[in-house]
Amino acid sequence: MSSVDIQDIIDGKKGMVLITAEKIGRVFGLTYYEFGNPKYPLPAFNELPESTKVLIAERKKVGAPRKFVDHGLADALDKILNSHFLKEPHTAKEIFAQMPMAVRDLVRNAARISDLLNREPRSLLVIKFKIKGSREYSYQLIEFAGQ
Repeated sequence: MSSVDIQDIIDGKKGMVLITAEKIGRVFGLTYYEFGNPKYPLPAFNELPESTKVLIAERKKVGAPRKFVDHGLADALDKILNSHFLKEPHTAKEIFAQMPMAVRDLVRNAARISDLLNREPRSLLVIKFKIKGSREYSYQLIEFAGQ
């Protein structure tokens, strides 16, 4: 669970399921039902689990987490979508290989391509095909599908 997930829960953009409440509660040495009870007080620092105290001390040493760095992935993907590369079906790995090296060095994971292609507005531009005998999918621009 990332700090973005936590912030989304705080902002009400994401709901909290039982397993999430259990994970967060454990950080504070609480059960999920103690953590979820607004009348239950959060423990004092000296009552926190040792592992949480260590993490807090480490965070104080290294400072706040790095903020999101715009790695240019979305822009690079949009350029590929505006080209004719996806006239034919290609996997996320193949699409990732078309990205500028600077983007690939920062992102390092073709799964981010699938993530972006599976969400609007890009999901409205492509069709997704399951590759037989594989866990992978290929993507093709809708306008060229079936040709």
